[in-house]
Amino acid sequence: MGDSVSKQLSLGDSTIRAQVLNLDRWLIPQQHPDIPRFTSGNQVDPLIDGQRAFRAMHDAFTTAAPEQGYIYITGWDIVPAIHLLGRTGGAAVQLDTVLGTARSSGVDVRILLFYVNALRRYPIITWESFLWARIFTDNKTRGRTGSHHQKTAAVRTREGLVSFVGGIDLTTDRWDTSAHCHPDPDADYQGTGQPWHDVHARVRGPAAADIETNFRHRWNDRHPNPVDQVPVHPTPAPLANGTHIVQTLRTFPNNASRLGTAWPYNFAPNGEFGLRRGYLNAIGNARDYIYIEDQYIVGDDISTAIAAVMRRSERLQVILVTSPAPDMFVDAFDFHQNEFVRRLRAVDASRVQIFHLENRALGRCASLGTPGGTGIYCHTKVCIIDDIWAIIGSCNTNRRSLTHDSEISIAILDQTIERGRRKFARDLRIALWVEHLGLTSAELPLIDDPIVGTAEWRSRAGRSPAHAVVHTRPAGSNSRFWDSDIDPDGLAPP
Repeated sequence: MGDSVSKQLSLGDSTIRAQVLNLDRWLIPQQHPDIPRFTSGNQVDPLIDGQRAFRAMHDAFTTAAPEQGYIYITGWDIVPAIHLLGRTGGAAVQLDTVLGTARSSGVDVRILLFYVNALRRYPIITWESFLWARIFTDNKTRGRTGSHHQKTAAVRTREGLVSFVGGIDLTTDRWDTSAHCHPDPDADYQGTGQPWHDVHARVRGPAAADIETNFRHRWNDRHPNPVDQVPVHPTPAPLANGTHIVQTLRTFPNNASRLGTAWPYNFAPNGEFGLRRGYLNAIGNARDYIYIEDQYIVGDDISTAIAAVMRRSERLQVILVTSPAPDMFVDAFDFHQNEFVRRLRAVDASRVQIFHLENRALGRCASLGTPGGTGIYCHTKVCIIDDIWAIIGSCNTNRRSLTHDSEISIAILDQTIERGRRKFARDLRIALWVEHLGLTSAELPLIDDPIVGTAEWRSRAGRSPAHAVVHTRPAGSNSRFWDSDIDPDGLAPP
């Protein structure tokens, strides 16, 4: 586990770049003494869209080990009455019912929730008083607009520890299928909101303990009394069939505060910026393609790094997938997204493509009478590079996520080679491209090679059954609050 694993594992043998890569090229140094630089012997399962993610979490919650088991959740937001298996599942599979049943059997259920959203939903109720979980509303952030954006769960089941990490909060608007019908009778939003695309991951093996450690760090930081603290639990052994090397990366700001008073995290007094370092390092290693799904596509650090590697590698292709429109501060986000894309296209516009997603009245959607053309909100925080390195988590590409708010993601390198490529990154890329381009199984060879496959985006975007649509936005205008409040910097002391 950790650095005891050989740094000369073959992690770059692909038909694009067939060579042995040193792990030091793809994995940054250890960021915290309690979280190994990396672990091996893991099994990571990508959970694309809310239906799959909520079912997997439901299955873990309902198999939590009685008496000695636990469920530890972090969230930016949470809706207790969400139907984890869709509305047709009935009240028995509401989140609060499932967690309440687990707690009544002796399972330790604790939730860390960003205080702003907790107070917005239940302004006069003390969350700690709920019978279905012990919930702490965390108001220790950076500055007046900081947030806790992590979305994780660590569950000690009868079969061992399983953890979840990604972009999906346990809220009603996150449940959706890969068809993205709207309205969908299984969805809790019932005609409001919009279709929602997102990615989560289930983690088994030693890396699952990293997610639990993150929860323990945050919970114990706010609960100094030893009686209230989360103990250190055993780390799972490497799985015999686990081929995934995982590096857990986080963001915590420099000099957090509470109610305007400086109060640094005791586990990261000067902040932790592993996600920023990890992203910039991986982008710097790209030679063939960079694929990003992100709700905003803004951020000078990331766009500058991509532009630099485009200059070094003349064959590098960039594909960006985002939401049809920003959900707030529209003019400012339009301005900075256009700046992001402009910086890349200034190097070579022919190698940069950006898309958003819209649903189509096909298949299941047609049978539901769903009209086509509804924008799909792309909330994903995924990056895949060269069919080698992939990352899934809560972190966007913007400065806020990389330096200012609490975030957590996992970077995955697969020891298994399939068709000359690293299996996890390749399979995740293909699964996402199949959904967005509306491909059939017979058409999979068209995207097996990622460089050849970029042409399919150009030819299929905007044509049924693809969800992908060429993305353009108005020029927008910058905001004087961009640096201070909308996309603030948490690297330096305030």
